[in-house]
Amino acid sequence: MMKQHSDELPLHEGSVRSTDGTRIGYLYCGSGPALVFVHGSMATHTDWLPAARILSANHTCILMDRRGRGRSSFGPAEYSVETESADIAAVIAKTRDFAALIGHSYGATCCIEASLRMKLPRVALYEPVLSIAAPIAGASLEPYCQAVESADLDRAVQIGMEDFIRYNSEEIAGLRATRAWKKLQALAPTWGRELRVMDTLSPNMERFRAMESPVLLLRGSESPEHPMQRTVRELASALPHARVETIEGQNHMGLRLAPVEVAEKIEAFLNER
Repeated sequence: MMKQHSDELPLHEGSVRSTDGTRIGYLYCGSGPALVFVHGSMATHTDWLPAARILSANHTCILMDRRGRGRSSFGPAEYSVETESADIAAVIAKTRDFAALIGHSYGATCCIEASLRMKLPRVALYEPVLSIAAPIAGASLEPYCQAVESADLDRAVQIGMEDFIRYNSEEIAGLRATRAWKKLQALAPTWGRELRVMDTLSPNMERFRAMESPVLLLRGSESPEHPMQRTVRELASALPHARVETIEGQNHMGLRLAPVEVAEKIEAFLNER
């Protein structure tokens, strides 16, 4: 069992400028080979913080805020997976002894897209999302965007949890009862442009067959078939150096709910020869 660092472990701030001038902020802690963490949609760096604090016993853990949230600026109107890849590359360029890129959900999708554009030593992905069998947002995207535009952020989050994340009614009720619901409302305006990208990314798995990096694919046993389980299976078949690890009893948010197990699987992957 890995020993977790104290929550009092100091976090330091840093930032870089991406290729289009967007400020990308991050926090970092620990020492040793560097790990760069990329969070998903409707999130900030805090999603990865519990696991990063554990991994910081042996690594410098760098937790990005993706553009539009936290310490990072929103950036220009032009948005694509290429801008996200450039942001990741800018943060990696600031590291010493870079060891791995680690992402969750759409952040994991951005990581694997970045991996096609640069050679990386290792990549760990917790349930990346690709529109393989069906769109991620599809017909629900416009109602979502309309709810955001009319400032009905509660309705927007409800649509997102039901139709995009595919939480059941019990999971949504539990989430609504927490402080996280208000945080999701605040982040809702950042999701529309990302969903448009998710629905337009090529579902052709052939483009991943040339990827040389070793890849760890993490999934929760309770996560829905589409898009999470399906994406993990398809990537595992396409990537030449990938393996899958399952977090039993967890869903798409296992990185927050089971950080010790997630950190242990990542640490074991990093230590493989």
